[in-house]
This record gives sequence, C-alpha cells and structure tokens, in this order.
Amino acid sequence: MLLVLSLLTLLFSTVQSTPSIYTTLLKKTNENIVLLAIPTCTELPEDFEGEICLDVEGWSEENEERLCFNVDFVGSGLPPVGFVGSLAELLSKKGSHKITLTHLSHTHSFYIHNSEHLLPSPPPYIFITSIPYMLIMSDHSLSIDYYVLFEGDENAGRGEVRLELTNGESFGIPIKKSGSYDVKLDRKNRIDPGTHSIKLSIHSSPAVSTIFDRVLTPIEGGPNGVGRLMMSKIGKDVDLGVCEGACGSVDLGFGNSVKRKIMYVGMLKYDGQKTIWLEQFKSLNRNKWDMQFSTFMNPENQVNSGEIIKAIEDAGVEIKVKGLPSITEEDLLNTPCEFTEIIKKGGGVNMSIIVTCLLQRLNTANKDLNKLTPKWVKETWKGIVGEINEYEPDILVFANAREITDTLLTVSASLAEKKPKIVMELPNLFPAIDLTSVDAIVAPSHFAALHYSVQEKVDEAGGGIKVSVVNPGVDSKKWNYGDEVCEKKDIYTIGFVGRLSSEKSPGLFVAAAKRILRRNEKVRFRIIGEGAWLEYMLEMVEVLGISSHFDFMGGIYGNELVKLVGELDVILNPSLRYESETFCIANIEALAMGVPIVTFGIGGIGEYMVNGYNGIVVEDFESVERVVEGLVDGVLEVLEGGRREEMGRNAIRSVDEGGFRLEDNVRKYELLYEELLRI
Repeated sequence: MLLVLSLLTLLFSTVQSTPSIYTTLLKKTNENIVLLAIPTCTELPEDFEGEICLDVEGWSEENEERLCFNVDFVGSGLPPVGFVGSLAELLSKKGSHKITLTHLSHTHSFYIHNSEHLLPSPPPYIFITSIPYMLIMSDHSLSIDYYVLFEGDENAGRGEVRLELTNGESFGIPIKKSGSYDVKLDRKNRIDPGTHSIKLSIHSSPAVSTIFDRVLTPIEGGPNGVGRLMMSKIGKDVDLGVCEGACGSVDLGFGNSVKRKIMYVGMLKYDGQKTIWLEQFKSLNRNKWDMQFSTFMNPENQVNSGEIIKAIEDAGVEIKVKGLPSITEEDLLNTPCEFTEIIKKGGGVNMSIIVTCLLQRLNTANKDLNKLTPKWVKETWKGIVGEINEYEPDILVFANAREITDTLLTVSASLAEKKPKIVMELPNLFPAIDLTSVDAIVAPSHFAALHYSVQEKVDEAGGGIKVSVVNPGVDSKKWNYGDEVCEKKDIYTIGFVGRLSSEKSPGLFVAAAKRILRRNEKVRFRIIGEGAWLEYMLEMVEVLGISSHFDFMGGIYGNELVKLVGELDVILNPSLRYESETFCIANIEALAMGVPIVTFGIGGIGEYMVNGYNGIVVEDFESVERVVEGLVDGVLEVLEGGRREEMGRNAIRSVDEGGFRLEDNVRKYELLYEELLRI
C-alpha cells in the first residue's frame, strides 16, 4: 500500500496536483519509496511556474547533482516529492537531514529527523512521509491528510495509521480502502500554544516523528491581544474590581492569643505554587499560625518528590501523607457506576469518571460516610475527611488543578466536623469545580483574577467569593544582586529557567538560539530545569548543530539556583500559553538579581514587564517569522545595544518598587487569612 501524509496549510497533499516525478513513482512496485513533505516557503513568490531544485546534505555533494522538477506553486505549499534508491535510503536513516530548496535566487532550508532507521528489508512498498522538523505554525488546529493506495483489494481493512502526541494521547486510524483520509488533532477544536511532538506509524513500521511549535495569532498575542493585560499600560491606580490581599481593613493584632491552623493540600511537586507556600512556611508568625502540608498520594508514586520534601521539612512544616486506596478491575465491576470510558484513548485512567462515581455514591448514601458502598468508595471519602478531622484546620488552601478531582477536597471539607475556610490559589486558569464552597480565591496577577474563566465561575457561585490579587514575592536576602550588575563580558550567557514542558515553548528557544548564533557566536545558552522535554531539547540542538553552545544544568534549587541565575546576562522566556502562565516566579527572581528578560509578556508576565525598561516585550505576531525574529532581536538589543546595564538596574527597581518583595507577599497573605477568620 502507499501512504501519503502532509500538514494542512503548511503542506500540499492533493494527489491530482503532484509533479510527474511523483506520478511515476506511484507506478513502481519493486523499490522502497520515501515521500518527503515540503513545508511552505515564505521566501518564495506567491505564485509561479518554474523549476524547483532540492539539495540533500550528504547526497547532492557525493553525487554531484541536485534534484530539479517543474511545478505550479499553489501558495499554501509544495506537493510531496518521492525518492527511491540511494537517496531514499539516506533519507530513511537514523538522524537528521538538511534539505535546501532553491527557486531562482530564493532559498529555504529545513530539517527532517528520524529517531531510528525507517525502511525495513525486504521492501514493504509503503510510502513513509518524512515530515519537516521544527515547523512553526499559528493555526489553532492541526489536520493530517493522507492518501492510501492499496496494491490489491485483499489488503483492504487491514491497515491502521497510529498517531501519538507528547501529551500521551494516541489515535488509531483504520484504513478500509484506497482513497483520501483526514484526521484532526486538536483539544476542543484547538491546539494550545507551545512545542509539540507527533509520531506516526503504520503497522509495525518504525515511527516517523516531528516537532512543531504553535504560536499565537495577532488577536491573541498582539499589543491589545486577549492574552495580555499589561499593567504598565493600564496603571496600578485604576480600580480593576479585585482586592490587593484582604478585601477589608484587618487588625494584625487579631488572633495573637489563639494559634490558628492552615492546611495546605497538594502534590509533592516543586513548582511555582510550592515556592509561594514555602515562603509562607518560613515567614508567617509561628506564634499565630500552625501549618501542615498534606498529600493524598504516596511520595514513591510522585515524580521527583525528594527536593520538595526536603524543602518543606527544612522550613519546619510537617508533611502528612494519606495514601488513598487503589482500585482494581473487580472493584469497578462491583460498583454501580458507568465506567465505559474509564480508560483514555492514549492510556491511563480517566479520573473525572472516578470522581463522578464517588460523588454519586456519596449522594446515594445521603452523605453518611458509614453507609457508603463499596469498600473503596468508603475508604476514599473517609481517608480525605479523616485527614481534615485529625488536623482540624481553620483554613484549607489548595491550588486549582483544572480538574474535577478538586471537588473531592472541597466536598470533604464540607463534611468535616470542623468546617475550615477554603482558599483556592490560581497557578492555573479554568477552574473545573463548583466554587460555592470556596471562601476566597487568590490570584498571583490581575490577569488571572480578571480572566473570564474565573469570573464566570464566581458568578455561577453567586458572586460572593472574595477574589484577591497577591503577587508572589522574592526574598531580598536570598535573591541579591551584590555589588556588580551586568559587568562587561567576552562571552554572554543566555538563560532558560523553568520546567522543560510543552507549554514553555522550548522549541522556540532553540529556534531563536540558532538564529542568534548566526549573528553572534560569542554566546552560550544555559538551560536550568528538568521535565519531559529535556530529551526533545537535546535532540533539537543536536539536529540544528548547536549543541556545543548549550549547557543543560538539570533541576537546580536553593542557593545553587541563585548563583546560576545571577551569572546570566539575559533570560529568554518564550512561553506563549497565557492560560497557564499566570505569573512566572522565575522571572521575578531573575529581575531581582538584575537580569533583564526577553519575553512575550503574555498572561501574568505583563504584571511586571515593561518593554524597554526591564527587558524586551515582543508583541509582533503578524507572521510566524516575526515571532522568532522578535525574540532574536530582543536578545541582541539587550546584549549588543548598550542597554544591558541600564535594564539590569531597572529590573531591580521594578521588583523593589512594584511590591514584589517577600515581605509584601507575606503581609498580604496574612491580612487575607485574618480577614477570613473574622467572618
């Protein structure tokens, strides 16, 4: 059978318009054929008829020839081109391959990358599409069109194309007969901004993979885009309808004679929210507040939990672990709930179905824990409620996880013998639960507090919930810039600080690094962080031939992190997913050290970034080309434009004068907690 795959809007996939070389290859049945999908080339004219030539690195030089063919350019991309023989074998080999496309004086280069050798022996007569590597697109959805031609009807119905995404989802697409097929890969009709990976395979053939970036459209990321709330443009004296910490006047002397208890509930994951809580653990008055951190999953089942456990213990706060019961297939069969879609398409358990069942069983028992059945349901509810009853917190704090699982905690709190005040933090937007039982929402930025996904939930709950903005703060004793700010250096260091994950757009960082090196080779790139995308970043820098300029430091914490950040000349933060970037504490920590930042300024980042003052804010999304070039120009303006020292000192001022110090943060939280207990 023959398989053609191409990326919609980036690639042209209509078989009728393919060049003669492709039509000829379709008739061959005795050779392997590699089908190369060619990306849209913005450097080429809008429409033309003429000769296109391809140079394949490692083949064109050896054979002293290039592949040329005539084609009518259709604007949206070129048709796939098929290769046989030694060139097909080269393109199917493990590793990266650079391809240069030429038309008259216009050239465009791109890469393909194979994680393993693609063509098995003997030939299976299957087209395998080598999808271009590290494409950048602004479309909300990605569609894969493919054309299948069977050698005979006896093969009909036996084929399947399998697609796997980095978020764990996978799709099996059956092939029933010859013809055109289409599948849309989206999440509720959209692909989130960030760096993504897709693997495609047919039968037992090795997977073809590619990495691409989805950037913002002008309406999302432009100067007045929906992903922005630049406080430097609005002004902090404008009444935005939310509170700064407490919503009323509170006497800080309240509660000195009675120690109040705060229970923090979450996963053992060292993230921005835990950083905020750790500062509270260390700074809240212990004569007034007793604190406990609770988690409902055993540490051995939580990835990289050791660092946060140590940090919490060093802060003098007790960690309580209450593992919930495991659930067997027999348990589910003996539970009167609907579990038909309990397993996700890509594998793993659909927790929303489990939570729905737990809530149904609770209502059936009229919320009497002793009447709950079956055993796993009773143990789950009694485990969470029992933990709350044992500690008897006055305030229960949790972070919005955008999942219905948060409901288990809020409902359990309502069933406790002593009902605590409930505070929901907003490290993420789009809360998925009913907020009726929540007493206060704490947002790290005005962008998060005013976001429609939050305000709609507040309105649904009756509108009586306090929504407070408490900006994260940095410890000036720890994040101290010292005596020198941005001293002159022979080699500059450009940093990435944060979790290596899809939403942080690591692909854009690497793409920008490649272009920065074309204009200034006296730079190094320091990656501080860990995560699922480390392996992909290592692959990307290797493919682009820039790995010698990169230092991957891994997950660094404490004083060592302060030292490494202080050595940076500029931070490049390419994050674009404004719906999850509600503040970014790593940026504030860097600014406190006098390190300027180049960023898109989306989401909560606009709370403190001022373009041209403490860094560069990129707002040009008119083309995908300008997105990357904007980052490159911004970095080089800081490093080469003579403004590095000025921006570094302004960065420190923006933290000192903007209310982003630790003492400001702790004072606002304490005001909020005391106001809650007065109600």
